[in-house]
Amino acid sequence: MAVGSAIGVTIYLVHRSHTSLAGCVEQTSNGFSLIAKNGKSYELINAPAEVKAHRRVLLRGHKSKAASGSSFRVDHLSRDYGECTQ
Repeated sequence: MAVGSAIGVTIYLVHRSHTSLAGCVEQTSNGFSLIAKNGKSYELINAPAEVKAHRRVLLRGHKSKAASGSSFRVDHLSRDYGECTQ
């Protein structure tokens, strides 16, 4: 019983720490950035090969602060909604 509870708590804590971020991907001199609906820009770190410029995507990962502003360490691409229409 205790082992099952410990596994459940561990899974919850791992998934709780993940954040979803949606927006339009742009190519930058350093790689990629994502512009969220609220207009905030995030530098994408460790973006997988499936992430392409000019695509509206939903990413899972972790927000953090970078020297240049906000960044998002991408764990995986959750969904590609198609081309950005800006």
